[in-house]
Amino acid sequence: MRMTHVDFVASARLSSRMGAILFVAGALLAGGAVMDDASRSEELLRTQQQLKKARVAYKRVEAAHAPAQSSDLAGFKQPSDIAQRLTLPWGHLLDALENADNENVALLAIEPDADRGRLRLTGEAKSLEALVDYIKALDGKAGIAELRLMTQQVKQSDAQHPVEFVLESNWLRRTPHASVEGGNS
Repeated sequence: MRMTHVDFVASARLSSRMGAILFVAGALLAGGAVMDDASRSEELLRTQQQLKKARVAYKRVEAAHAPAQSSDLAGFKQPSDIAQRLTLPWGHLLDALENADNENVALLAIEPDADRGRLRLTGEAKSLEALVDYIKALDGKAGIAELRLMTQQVKQSDAQHPVEFVLESNWLRRTPHASVEGGNS
């Protein structure tokens, strides 16, 4: 049998070096973890402060808009105001707009202002002639009086070149030319 010779002194030196290397590596990692934790704590604190500022700003904006939301209903001071607006001849107006010319004119917006007795129509016509015919067909119908062409422009970007327009008129006002057709239905 062969004898094996083990040098315990050399093994002890090697293990003490390895222990020292592991100790230094562990200390560096622990130091890095502490620094990372401090960095994350500062970031968390900044984020919490920003959140607190955002909440304060949100409350300010919410408080500023709260009266505006209630002022939307300010036009309806009494239930009779609502009832009066509901009894306006909406059906006659819509029928007159629909029957005036449905093929050559497309309405994009109808903005009635019953309080001021005004009506604003925005739309597109296939041609200037179609627009003039529409104005003639609509004037004097369903309480619409003194219908005026406010703006008109040929839409060059469209291949068919429709005419964009805005019309305004008196609506529901008692003028010599105004009449409400159809009576009460």
